[in-house]
Amino acid sequence: MEATLNLFLSTFETKIDKKGRISIPARYRSLLEKSEEELILFSTPESNYVQGCGNNYIKRLWETNLELDQISNEALYIQDILSDSIHAKIDAEGRILLSDKLIEIAKLTSTVLFAGRGETFQIWDPENFNIAKEERSKKAILAKSDFGQGYYNLGLVQNKLGKIKEAINNYKLAIKFQPDLA
Repeated sequence: MEATLNLFLSTFETKIDKKGRISIPARYRSLLEKSEEELILFSTPESNYVQGCGNNYIKRLWETNLELDQISNEALYIQDILSDSIHAKIDAEGRILLSDKLIEIAKLTSTVLFAGRGETFQIWDPENFNIAKEERSKKAILAKSDFGQGYYNLGLVQNKLGKIKEAINNYKLAIKFQPDLA
């Protein structure tokens, strides 16, 4: 019998209301409940999204911090994440209230995108997520120019961004390097 993978996977889009409330995807809520974990939100200085996780992830960050020289840049970076982290209360409808600061960091307007990242998830503005995803796909292709899956992924995100000609060209390259993608 296989062990169940309790990871935040997939992407979900939802609306943000005028008060700054968003509905956490049911799958994500279920994972937190099953693990008996609280939802913790944080951001990092270089990111334009909000990170979400359970307390076990934060505990591992803390344990990593304890192994470091407490005045090192790495330790101070982790400590900054911890000091900026907040416990988010999920209401009876499965929603959380985002602070104005978190809304501003992620540049959220009317729609938000949840992106599963394994032990964490990210909350993005959908267009910014697709732009960042396009850049990551380009970097993967630069690192390995015959990476068919990379061209395919780039085509998908370019299609979402309305870059149809570029998407078609990348789909063609994907099939060239990996015919089973046809």
